[in-house]
Amino acid sequence: MPRELELLVNGARRQVKILAEERNRVRFSIGERTYDVAYEFPVPGKSSGDGASGERRSAISRPRQSSGNRNEVLAPIPGLVAEICVAPGEPVIAGAVLLKLEAMKMQNNIVSPRDGVIAEVHVEKGAEVGDHQVLVSFVAENVSEK
Repeated sequence: MPRELELLVNGARRQVKILAEERNRVRFSIGERTYDVAYEFPVPGKSSGDGASGERRSAISRPRQSSGNRNEVLAPIPGLVAEICVAPGEPVIAGAVLLKLEAMKMQNNIVSPRDGVIAEVHVEKGAEVGDHQVLVSFVAENVSEK
């Protein structure tokens, strides 16, 4: 039977069901969406954290948002786009992985800062991105409903 948790994500309560757990993988669902997460933190057999083994490590990075613009997600660090996990028109929830950015032998999961619908992905897999570069934009929120 799945374990159930209630998490606070960006100020919103989310019901999470842990469906399966293995050594470095977790499968869980939030609402109707299911997520598979693999993690490599810390790297087995490494205590120095210097990355000298050449192994990639994973981390979750909070993306930056344009000053006053909740509709753009900016790169928190310069790096190489390793994977794009969303497409225009796709609805996402806060905390969902938008893309993976590789920097200094470490893959950073760039996560959604809010619930919304993806308007545009501004980068391609393999592209070099700079600090504060726009990565993803959301469809503008309808502020009249709030």
